[in-house]
Amino acid sequence: RNPPNSAGRMASSSGKLRGSKIRASMSGGGSMSFASLAGVATAAMASKKGMGSMAVSGGAGSKKWKGILQKKMGSMLQASGTRGGGQAMKMRKPGGSTMGGALMATNEELFHEELIAMVSQTAREDATAASDIQMPSPRANHVTVVTENQVVLFGGHGGTGYQRRAWNDTWVLNLDNARWQELSCQGTPPPPRAGHAAFAKDCNVFVFGGWNHDSIFNDLYMLDVENKDWADVDLSWGVPRWNCCLQLVEAIPSWRVFVLGGTADVNGEGRSGGKFDDRIGVLNLAKTYVWDEPALEMAEDDDNRPMPREHSAVCYDPEESRLIIFGGWSNKWLDDVWQINVSSIVGPPYAILKVEPPLGPVSGNMMVTVRGVGFQSTNGMVTVEFSTKDKEATAQGQVIDDETIVVPTPDVRDKIGPKDCIVRVSIGVRDLTTTTAKYSFFLNTIADKSLCYGPGVLQEQQAGQPTRFTIQARN
Repeated sequence: RNPPNSAGRMASSSGKLRGSKIRASMSGGGSMSFASLAGVATAAMASKKGMGSMAVSGGAGSKKWKGILQKKMGSMLQASGTRGGGQAMKMRKPGGSTMGGALMATNEELFHEELIAMVSQTAREDATAASDIQMPSPRANHVTVVTENQVVLFGGHGGTGYQRRAWNDTWVLNLDNARWQELSCQGTPPPPRAGHAAFAKDCNVFVFGGWNHDSIFNDLYMLDVENKDWADVDLSWGVPRWNCCLQLVEAIPSWRVFVLGGTADVNGEGRSGGKFDDRIGVLNLAKTYVWDEPALEMAEDDDNRPMPREHSAVCYDPEESRLIIFGGWSNKWLDDVWQINVSSIVGPPYAILKVEPPLGPVSGNMMVTVRGVGFQSTNGMVTVEFSTKDKEATAQGQVIDDETIVVPTPDVRDKIGPKDCIVRVSIGVRDLTTTTAKYSFFLNTIADKSLCYGPGVLQEQQAGQPTRFTIQARN
């Protein structure tokens, strides 16, 4: 315990709050401060009227009551002094054994009645003002996402008391003034639901899956927050699912959204027949949205897979291109941690777009330019890979700027030959790009496998005059 300070209160250690009960008496030698009396009266009114909690000591609420009481007590003291020569009301000097400036009334009943009437009136005024404040109804299993300087809330289930109503209302919490506002949206809003997942991208909010008392969902909706417009993306993934976890991941050239696990209606039996799931869905936010369901390959030293589950938490580690999953529910509470390397889907923080020129001889050693984005985001040796389905050749390149790499083509006469290839890039310890470009190797011109024709090969040509002929290589 900390020793009492000079005011007689228990001091609080750094970073901690310490409370103590205020003891006061209205008779004998006891006394009560304005602040504590205001707090007690306010707490009583809050309990009686069902108002929100108000400060018992200190804070803006207590200061308000204290000001009202001081004004009232000033008029009462004047009246008492006029009637009884100043003897009807006794004031204890500040710095006594009680907290703050103290008072003791001999006419306790009159003071008490007038105090209660005054506090009641002010409480009613505050309750009327509070009723004008907009706030979402109590709920759970809703979603919130941040876009610019506001928090967008959608759906959930709950209500007053023990209600289990499903909601499809949309609220925005302005982070500048800490005020809620319900959005009156146009378009096609999602049906009421809970247990759904959501993410925000480019001032748009996306909602996926969920359930209500009548239906289960695997749909995808998008809210244009600025224009307050809902739209059905008309792009479902698999079977209806709910209570899944979701993670938005930055990738080049298009971001990805990973949806993991949850409870899924795999047997078509509705919500009552839902099964815990371990599948992973990937939404590609390219120009045309598309879902993918990649297979999960476990490392050789892992004998088991993550248990199918719902209500787990996920986050993304960009340095290692991995998802980290913790806990959840699978007919028991889970506390395990799993990592999933998604580099083959997300790729490194750079991308390749094209190669100029797009063809060259199999003998290599021809300088080409690789165009892309983000090449200066990573330090290290630049490796450019030319590959077919079963063969590959590499060359070392150089980063010129964030969008340019130059590289001499490799000699592929003994490895690949005259074939079409795909080109990918890796920098430092990063993975190869998930984006590719095309490049074609052709045979060098060989005399005994070429055909020459045209006027330039005719006899009796005139010396010193231009002429021409064509050499046609076999390929």
